[in-house]
Amino acid sequence: MRLLKLLVILLLMALGAAFTVMNAVDVPVDYYFGQRELPLPVVLLGALGVGALLGMFAGLGVILGLKRDNARLRRRERLAVEEVNNLRNIPLREQ
Repeated sequence: MRLLKLLVILLLMALGAAFTVMNAVDVPVDYYFGQRELPLPVVLLGALGVGALLGMFAGLGVILGLKRDNARLRRRERLAVEEVNNLRNIPLREQ
C-alpha cells in the first residue's frame, strides 16, 4: 500500500514538472493595484491554493458545529452511563 502511494505521488510530481516545462510562458495578472507578468504554473498554483483555503473556510462552520454536537452527545452518554451505574448499585427493596 505504501509503495502504491509513493508511485502515485511520484507520478503526480512528474506530471506537474512536465506541465511546468511545457507551459513556461508568462501571463499578465491584473489585480486591484496594478498588473504583473507571472509564469502560468505559478498563477495556477496560486489559484489552486486560494481555492483550497476558501474551501477550508467554507467547511469550517460545518466542522465546528459537528464538533459541538459530538461534545454534547458525549456528555449525555457519560451522564446516562453514570445513571445506569447508580441504578445498578441501589439495593433492591422487597415488598
